[in-house]
Amino acid sequence: MAMKKSSVAQQPSYPRLSQNPQDEHAFWELGSRRFEQFARALHAAQPDILSTNLYGPDGQEQFGADHIAFHRNDPAPYLEVGQSKAERRFGQSDIRAAADKFIEHWDGHWREKDVRHFILFVGCAIKSRQASDEIIAQTQKFAALGIQFSVWDSSEIYDRLPGANVAVRTYLGQDWYERIFGKPTGPLTGLQQALERGWDLSAVSLQHYVTRLNQAETGEIAELKCRARRGETPRVIAELESALRSEGCCQSNANRSPHDASRPLTATFS
Repeated sequence: MAMKKSSVAQQPSYPRLSQNPQDEHAFWELGSRRFEQFARALHAAQPDILSTNLYGPDGQEQFGADHIAFHRNDPAPYLEVGQSKAERRFGQSDIRAAADKFIEHWDGHWREKDVRHFILFVGCAIKSRQASDEIIAQTQKFAALGIQFSVWDSSEIYDRLPGANVAVRTYLGQDWYERIFGKPTGPLTGLQQALERGWDLSAVSLQHYVTRLNQAETGEIAELKCRARRGETPRVIAELESALRSEGCCQSNANRSPHDASRPLTATFS
């Protein structure tokens, strides 16, 4: 008899949390595809970047690029190209091979596309002197074509995380987000704190849901408050309580009445 495949979605994996800026940050642990997405999101967070796109995903010809970015410029934006390498070690020959993979398609593919910056994203630290010398050599080689050559290894990536909150939250996870930006606060933080002060164990499971709401668009929370001011407070509270139950956050109701459970929500939307 054939075994039935599980329908449970696989949880994303996150790299080990760095304790200090000088750590060897293991972004390579994201894996090739997820690191590629993370690099694109990090690139998108840089100043004057209008938009980014994966380039030739799902097995298409990529011509030495994993994603492209459009940099603001008058009268038209110019192109930046990103190539991603989720490798545990990356040395001189690896840098040269990655650069050559782009350069070999310069005349036939990229020259007419106004590419002015090539960034090599590497998921580990680049530490050898030989690798640094190769970066210098490739910088000069690309400059002769009118292209800026950059290598963002794990240390450079880490330094840029404070300006890329969406990339951190989406691809590195909540522990990384709180390490860099602090614990999120918002209109429902008081609800979590009230539960924690009361030693209600449901606060542990509630934290995930509150965090999600605190990171929601301001307009969503504003709409809930607007509805409450229009006299829809009971309905707003009911919707939130229903969502809490669906998240498995209200499994400790045996020691509290529904009236007690709704008090923090009433205060939030009064």
